[in-house]
Amino acid sequence: MSEILIYKNIDKKKFPPYSVISIPKFKNFPKYTKFKNFLENNKEGESLWPSCNNRDVGALEVNHYEVSINLNKCIGCLMCLSSQKNLENLVQEPKEIISKIYPKNFLSLFDNKKIFYGKILDFPYFTNRKMNSFEEFTSTKETEHISLWACSVLNFLASSKKSRIGKEIEIMKRDTPRDGRLDVCIDNVNCVFVGECKTNLDYLLAENKYRIQLPGYYKECKKFLDEYNEKYNLKKRLIIFLIIGGRETDLLPSDHTYCSSNVGSKSERFYRDLTKFGIKFISANAILTMILFSIYNKKRLCWDILLNSLIKEENFIGLVSGGMIIKKQGRIILKEISRSLISFAERAFP
Repeated sequence: MSEILIYKNIDKKKFPPYSVISIPKFKNFPKYTKFKNFLENNKEGESLWPSCNNRDVGALEVNHYEVSINLNKCIGCLMCLSSQKNLENLVQEPKEIISKIYPKNFLSLFDNKKIFYGKILDFPYFTNRKMNSFEEFTSTKETEHISLWACSVLNFLASSKKSRIGKEIEIMKRDTPRDGRLDVCIDNVNCVFVGECKTNLDYLLAENKYRIQLPGYYKECKKFLDEYNEKYNLKKRLIIFLIIGGRETDLLPSDHTYCSSNVGSKSERFYRDLTKFGIKFISANAILTMILFSIYNKKRLCWDILLNSLIKEENFIGLVSGGMIIKKQGRIILKEISRSLISFAERAFP
């Protein structure tokens, strides 16, 4: 069977659930206060984006009567399923849908809840389609692919049902001549996540702006958030991460067996910059691991709880599908995340 029916459009909605993602547009007056207006939820409208990139993937087949996943085109990014916070009104059980997209031997890890266990996950390579893998998808077209995908998926993975999303939020960087845009913003009641997306390690290093971008964004966002917390007597925390797509083996430490970025000392340069400027990162594959685990097991693995716990770990640098990257005794290493810590970050669906 090449198609999976996931939703019946009984109400004949023009844009049925699981087919589109709603992105709020926030006011920006006076100029460069859009992040403030994001926090205040001052919207001026919204835009609708397809929950499956029609031009480059095109796996969703939607009409007035139903929404289906075409398995001959799907790359398993799960953005369509993440567009609804609690997986409401699906025709089939989420686990059943996932089992038709991913191979059985791969899903055995999720049956055993074996994730972030010290080995990176080898996500499937699909043949004869527009895009052959999730890593290929995230490695191109930053705004249309990884940024939009991360907004949708991280909103789904937030612990609160009242979480809110923001994309391309303008913000001033006082210490540089160029202003910036925050690619991904998630407000999750007690925590605000800001993500700066990069399509792959090569692009990140060639562009060479992240060392200035992330500390600058943190400074400006923290200023607005501190004002917001004082105004409403709150204690929201700010988390800022690089979100990096493309080949995940590029992000492994230079002395790891499977590191693929040793040529030109790219891995060493990357980690030298991260430790020097106090920058944290998460791979797109790590986020996909979380969303896949959540939907397959019907237990939301919440980024706000998991990342806040990891940040407290000594010398934590980043998260990949194999676990956390830390600096220990002068070495950058990949370390397993304990099952107890993962369980602590899980929340049952309502």
